[in-house]
Amino acid sequence: MKPILTIILFSLLSLACIGQTKKDCKKLLSKKISLDEMPKNEDLKDFTKNIEHLYNCDILTQEELYILEDPVSMTDIFMQLHSKGKDLSNIKIKDLVEGIKLFAETEKDVMTLLNLLNKTADINNWEEDKKVFEMMKWDTEMMYKLMKENPNAKVTYKNLYSLLEREVKEDFEYPKFKELEEDTKVLFVPYPVYDYKALLAEAKEKQKPLLLYFTGHAVVNSKKMEALVLSDSLLFTLLKEEFVFAPLYVDDDQLLKETEEVETKRGKRRLLKTVGNKTSYLQLQNFEKNEQPYFVIVDSDGTILSEIGYTLDKERFLLFIGKGLAVPVKH
Repeated sequence: MKPILTIILFSLLSLACIGQTKKDCKKLLSKKISLDEMPKNEDLKDFTKNIEHLYNCDILTQEELYILEDPVSMTDIFMQLHSKGKDLSNIKIKDLVEGIKLFAETEKDVMTLLNLLNKTADINNWEEDKKVFEMMKWDTEMMYKLMKENPNAKVTYKNLYSLLEREVKEDFEYPKFKELEEDTKVLFVPYPVYDYKALLAEAKEKQKPLLLYFTGHAVVNSKKMEALVLSDSLLFTLLKEEFVFAPLYVDDDQLLKETEEVETKRGKRRLLKTVGNKTSYLQLQNFEKNEQPYFVIVDSDGTILSEIGYTLDKERFLLFIGKGLAVPVKH
């Protein structure tokens, strides 16, 4: 996703020199982006600041500009545009802007998080800010630890999160890239069943709770968890034997046998063409989450028993598992 965002910013950069007249702004909206053309010999660090003409034209708000910098949100927007039949290899800025605005309107929790990430991290406001991170299942303990270590630093939460990711990478560089054994790897392949009703029926038949693992082939944090947490002998055994454990990939491009037209909770119509589209819709519609990795345990009626996002804390994940197993299975 990073290269695609780079192409978008590069394409916008080519119009950065124009004035901010109505004619120029209209020209900007009609411009097309080719996602197959990468910029060459340019300073990529200057790209983001050069998309400000979208703001100056009153095309996007400052908050909506934050979406452009977030790969996860842009992935969802591209999936939505693709489901509407838009050609992503040659897409209009106008269509991209409409996708961003629709995302901002419907994904209020994500927008709250993006706004907070661009806010100066202030330890005096931590108790209030922490609620947002907890809602999105972030590791608040590590972020608070970094704030205490840098009490006078005038940095945003995004800066802190980058530092947190760098520390995790340094701590787990070698285990992260360690190849999983074949008998372990097989547990994380895409589950053959991706229809929610069918999954619930399978859980009821096997008399086990259903554990849905929303992930993606390119989600680095999922690979970290598989290598460092989920492959732990105890956890691996629990996942394999005590649950109907279903890894569901939001970027699975396998075509559905038939395109499905669905309606979101907000009354919007949406076309589902791929397994990934259907998986993403399942997650958003039933659990109102769009981050990966995301784990949720439900009973055969779909009642949520336990849920958790990204964590490298085995004990915390075991607690999540325990909550799911503590509830008697419905027959």
